Amino acid sequence: MGRDAKYGQGFVKWYRSAREHWTHFLQQKRSATDHEAFLDLLQEANYKRSTIERDGKIIHINRGQVLTTEDNLARRWRWSRGKVRRFLSAAQGFAEIQRETVQGISILTLCNYDKWQGDGTSHGTSHGTTDGTHLKKKKEERERSDVYHKTPEQIEELRRKRGLPPHEVSE
Repeated sequence: MGRDAKYGQGFVKWYRSAREHWTHFLQQKRSATDHEAFLDLLQEANYKRSTIERDGKIIHINRGQVLTTEDNLARRWRWSRGKVRRFLSAAQGFAEIQRETVQGISILTLCNYDKWQGDGTSHGTSHGTTDGTHLKKKKEERERSDVYHKTPEQIEELRRKRGLPPHEVSE
């Protein structure tokens, strides 16, 4: 039995209150695994657009974005800043996140947020729209799927199509 046959193609919404469960790394006071760190970003992401004020300036945070700092993530995940940087760099290299810095704060955009945290329907929009929005969305989903099974060349091509700079590995 293949992985897809066993687990299906659906998704599971994960409530933020799951962090209070005794098995969560924050409750156990231990370092997060890479997987747990990524799920933590997913839980921290805004579910709708919002704005904050910082030093008298307004910063807009969109759906699927996380406003944070490397220091905050290092403390939260019980990692070194170097490990946080390497993790974020790897996630960026796999086109899972986009990263920008505004006033010393990182804004992380989870590239597949709407795919993972959709509207709760199992099939999405059944008919799309007459302007081809549904077809365009399907094409983008196909391009994003199975990113972990893509070659480095395919990942770079995906980054180029999205207008992202080439991935540079930092030590």
